Amino acid sequence: MNTKQSGFTVVELLTTIIVAALFVATFYQMFIVLLGVNVAARNISQANSLAYSNMRKYPTAASITATGITCTSPGTTGNLLNSTGPDNVNYPELGVRSEVVTASFPYGCAAVYDVIKIVSTVTYGTNSRVSHATYVN
Repeated sequence: MNTKQSGFTVVELLTTIIVAALFVATFYQMFIVLLGVNVAARNISQANSLAYSNMRKYPTAASITATGITCTSPGTTGNLLNSTGPDNVNYPELGVRSEVVTASFPYGCAAVYDVIKIVSTVTYGTNSRVSHATYVN
């Protein structure tokens, strides 16, 4: 009596399930890593946008001196903006952050060197920082 059976053995099924589980676990780990990279990139992008928009609020030297910051000696520095706290409307992912915009007179107070350096820094998360700088006159 020669009976021919078709189908899979238990060993073949277990091997297939184990290999499939390894593939699923690998792809899940890759998904988690890529998700973290995506969140970090989005946070950097939002912090860049915030720092740049804070810096662009002061397009000329007149807009800075209107805030009361004037040159008293070479290297004079003053804060144009110094705030800490969450912005739940525009940038909720950044959470609690610090925004600082400073103006300095790197070339002194002479009218010939009427150049002001503006630095906008946004600190968010655990010591993540983005800065933008420009010169205006």
